Amino acid sequence: MSLLKKKTVLVVGCGGLGGYVIQQLGRMDLGTLIILDGDVFEKSNLNRQLLCTKSNLGISKAQVYADFLNDITDAKVISYFAKLDESNADLINKADVVIDCVDSVKTRLFLAEQCKKRGKILIHAGVDGECGQAFICYPDKNTMQDFYGESEEVPHKTISFNVGLAASLETMLAYRVLTNDDEEYKGKIIIFDLPSGLIKVMNL
Repeated sequence: MSLLKKKTVLVVGCGGLGGYVIQQLGRMDLGTLIILDGDVFEKSNLNRQLLCTKSNLGISKAQVYADFLNDITDAKVISYFAKLDESNADLINKADVVIDCVDSVKTRLFLAEQCKKRGKILIHAGVDGECGQAFICYPDKNTMQDFYGESEEVPHKTISFNVGLAASLETMLAYRVLTNDDEEYKGKIIIFDLPSGLIKVMNL
């Protein structure tokens, strides 16, 4: 049995980032994939969310992605049509790695707090226009709070190719953690700026 086959990953959020991350994880040899999202597809999602189509508007994102995963993987797929909150945060306990694909600072900080409390590693990525970042949050650090603590909720422009890049970096970091090959990314942040062609690993 492969190492990945023994692993469980929780993806929180099935929007732009989550959709790309989920399909990439689904093509890895994972044992269990848990997805959590309380939204349905809306017309505004068509520009960037991988499985959003005109025919599934109004349908649970978590269910659509679960059906998709069951067509491409033998992993155990568990989906929850719910937003992350105190009532379901114990799902984090089931995961070897948690992946942040949410779209608000408040939820992101809550997720990081809950992962820290449970001693779980959290993988983060975020986008704004044609820029973005990705990093690993270890439970003995306050990386997410340090990065987002003073941030305000502001609307961000999201473009499909930029979301896809951020998701690939996020999935890569998850893979590194799952295979115990993450040493070079400890205390680091990957930043990218597509107009300038910059992709760089820096100290956090």
